Amino acid sequence: MSSLKKIVIAGSTGHLGKALVEVGLKRGFQIRALARHPDVLNFYKSNNLFEILKVDLTHPEELVGTLNGFDAVITTIGITRQKDKVTFMDIDYQANLNLLLEAKRNNVKKFMYTSGFGVEDNLDIALYYAKYEFEGELKKSGIPYVIIRPTGFFSDIQEFFEMAKKGRIILLGHGNNFMNPIDPIDLAEFFYEHIDEMDKIIPVGGPDTMKINDISKLAFEVLDKKPKITHLPSFLVKLFLGIVRLYSFKTYTILKFMSRFMNEDVVAPSYGNHHLKEMFKASI
Repeated sequence: MSSLKKIVIAGSTGHLGKALVEVGLKRGFQIRALARHPDVLNFYKSNNLFEILKVDLTHPEELVGTLNGFDAVITTIGITRQKDKVTFMDIDYQANLNLLLEAKRNNVKKFMYTSGFGVEDNLDIALYYAKYEFEGELKKSGIPYVIIRPTGFFSDIQEFFEMAKKGRIILLGHGNNFMNPIDPIDLAEFFYEHIDEMDKIIPVGGPDTMKINDISKLAFEVLDKKPKITHLPSFLVKLFLGIVRLYSFKTYTILKFMSRFMNEDVVAPSYGNHHLKEMFKASI
C-alpha cells in the first residue's frame, strides 16, 4: 500500500468525490472530506477512518488547519454542476488554487487534480481554460503532483438515457465521433492506483469506446424503444449558442463544451470494469 496514508478529498459530495471517499476507505486510507454540504456524507460517520469538515474553498480562511497532518490532497472541485453565481475562474481555478496554497503551507506530499481530456486543445472554452490555468499553477508549485484527465463521466452520459426515457435524444452535431467515458468508481480506483506517481499528467477513459450515435441507440435498446435521435446541424448549434451566450455565459460554456465533444473523438487509454449498458440498466 502507498506510504501516503492520510488523504484529504475536496469536492467530496459530487459523483467522483463520493466514489473517492468510498474507494479510499475500502483501501484503508484515513479520509478527511471537505464539503460545503457535509450532510451528504453522513452515512460514513460511523467509520473511524473518516471525518468531514464543512468548508467553502472560495473562502481561503476556512481552509486554515484543514490539511494539517495529512499526506495528500485529491481535488475534484469544478463548476459544471454548481448553480451559484460564480465563474469558472472562481471555482476551477481560484478555489483549487486556495487549496493548493494551503497544501504548500502544510508541506503536503502529493496533490492530485481532476482536469479534463484535451484541455490544452480547447482553451477557447472557459471551463477548460480555467482548468488549464490551474494545471500551470500546480506544475510550478513545487508539490509533487498527479493530474488526471478523464474523457468524461458516466453521470454525463446519463443525460442521454434521461432523454431516451422521454422519447427522443437530441445531439449537438453528427454524433459519429468516438468516446470512452468512465464510471466514477473506476476513476476513483484509477486515482488510488496512481497516487504514488510523481509529476505526471495521465489521460484515462472507460472500457467501452463507442460512437455518440451508438451510445444513444444503446439507451433506447435498454429501454426497449425504437431509437429517435435528432441531430442539430452545426449552423443551428452555432446560432443557438450565440443566443444562449446573451443570457448565460455559464450555460453557453457548458453547451459549447458538450457540442465540441459530440463532434470530436474523445478517447483515452481504457481502465475499469463498469460498462455503459449496465449503467443504463441500473437506471430503469
